[in-house]
Amino acid sequence: MVSMIERKPLVLIGISVVCIAILLWQEAIPQDQSYFVFADARTWFGIQNAWNVLSNLGFLVAAILAVPLFMRFKPALELRLYVRVFICGVFVTGFGSAWFHWAPNNASLVWDRLPMTIAFSSFIVCVLHDYVTNKARIWFWPAMAFSVASVLFWYWTETLGRGDLRPYVLVQFLPLLLLPAIMLMYQPKNTHRIPIVIAFVFYILAKITEHYDGQIYELTQHFVSGHSLKHLLAAVASFYILKACLREA
Repeated sequence: MVSMIERKPLVLIGISVVCIAILLWQEAIPQDQSYFVFADARTWFGIQNAWNVLSNLGFLVAAILAVPLFMRFKPALELRLYVRVFICGVFVTGFGSAWFHWAPNNASLVWDRLPMTIAFSSFIVCVLHDYVTNKARIWFWPAMAFSVASVLFWYWTETLGRGDLRPYVLVQFLPLLLLPAIMLMYQPKNTHRIPIVIAFVFYILAKITEHYDGQIYELTQHFVSGHSLKHLLAAVASFYILKACLREA
């Protein structure tokens, strides 16, 4: 009879297998062209889609604030590579996302998604390492490679006229399913649980505001759009992920 301890990794493997099977069952997922059209398209001082561009400063602020905190409250030695890569990913996301929103197209979207997927994957491997098993470190570089490949694969298939986002969707959404399961079944060794929960909530709010981009823009009487709020909420989520990895959060 399989013990509870032995069943835990099977749950995570099961979630992963089901997600992969569902995506393989689906036909290729092309990029929705409406994604390049934002509710708030105002130009300020020559900056196209200005608020969508400038709201990416939140990622830069989160990464810059992270550096002195990293130096003062050292993460556990075994987690430092993950945290460094995460901070760099968040910082570069600020530039990549700003570039994309200034001139939305497939080519600029690559540079929006690449650093974001790297940061995301670094975080989930960090959680697997700290909560589940330190053997998860062997998956760090393969996870980085798959994250980059998922974006490049999408772009390559777009150039062929049959775009396919399925690998990228896996990188984006599988961690969102694994994270709650991991936190319910395991105890952390070096990270803090509450900041991760807060980061998770902010990230979900970011996805919601992104979905309701136009509705929020109308609701706020054209003051701010949902997509701009998404950047700010995601930046806050990034900062709380960092705090979760600090020894004194």
